[in-house]
Parts: sequence; C-alpha cells; structure tokens
Amino acid sequence: MDRKLPPGRDHLMQKRLRGSAAPMITLDRHSETPLYRQLYDALRAMIVDRRLESGQQLPSTRALAHELRISRLPVLDA
Repeated sequence: MDRKLPPGRDHLMQKRLRGSAAPMITLDRHSETPLYRQLYDALRAMIVDRRLESGQQLPSTRALAHELRISRLPVLDA
C-alpha cells in the first residue's frame, strides 16, 4: 500500500480532510511518534481549536487511510 512520494518528501505525508476547510494533516514516517498518535494528536488539535465543526463528518477509516497512504490500522488506533 506504500506509494512513492516526490523526492525529498518521502517521509512526510500531508492531506486535507475531504470536503472541509480543515488544515492539512501531516504525518512523519521517520518520527519516533507512532503514526496513530500523530493522527490522534492532529485530529484532537483540530477539535480543540474548533477547526472541526460540530456534526462535521470525517472520512471513513478506509478513505482516510487511503488518502494518507497509510495502513488502516493506525487510523483505527487513532
């Protein structure tokens, strides 16, 4: 499921949540912080900062994993 990203960006993954004005979610494959924790922290920050509105839907776990180019397991764990 791993796809190649442009040179120099292979360890950073950035995606905008579909259909929202939410800021990019950035995951660093080389970080000591696990991917699921990076995703959890990003989503939590968006909620706390009110960048996600009440009732706003997130993509499905499969869609989010596909968009972020990661396994579905870290998305489920987040």
